[in-house]
Amino acid sequence: MEKITVEGADLAKEIAKKVNKDFDQKKLPLMLGMINAIVNDKKLELDWESFR
Repeated sequence: MEKITVEGADLAKEIAKKVNKDFDQKKLPLMLGMINAIVNDKKLELDWESFR
């Protein structure tokens, strides 16, 4: 899907810095994990202990 954009990915890139600064990774692990995976173009990795 090269050169095809997805609006959600574009939004994640726009808000990444602010969200990472303002929110705690331990309180929003899924949201921050997804944003960071999109922005860094990496596999989604989650700390499952954060969900307990």
